[in-house]
Amino acid sequence: PGFGGEPTRVPTADRRGGASIVGLSLRGWEGPGAWPYVAGDFSREDEADDAIKYASPSFASHVDAAASASLTQAYSAYFGSVAAGSPLA
Repeated sequence: PGFGGEPTRVPTADRRGGASIVGLSLRGWEGPGAWPYVAGDFSREDEADDAIKYASPSFASHVDAAASASLTQAYSAYFGSVAAGSPLA
């Protein structure tokens, strides 16, 4: 069982087709008629050297407290049965 005792669905790939289950949801989709981007869409807001930003450690949380608590609960449900000392512990 997965989170909250519900069954856990695990997407799989069709080893014969080489496409993931995501491909099934795109069936019939042809995409945009033309390339929708211009060169400026790929420029960064800050063109400074990345080494400056990553020179010292930074600890940031990219989710709010409720999302963090929800993830903690889900991880406990999914991984709580991992034995201590196993490579996954």
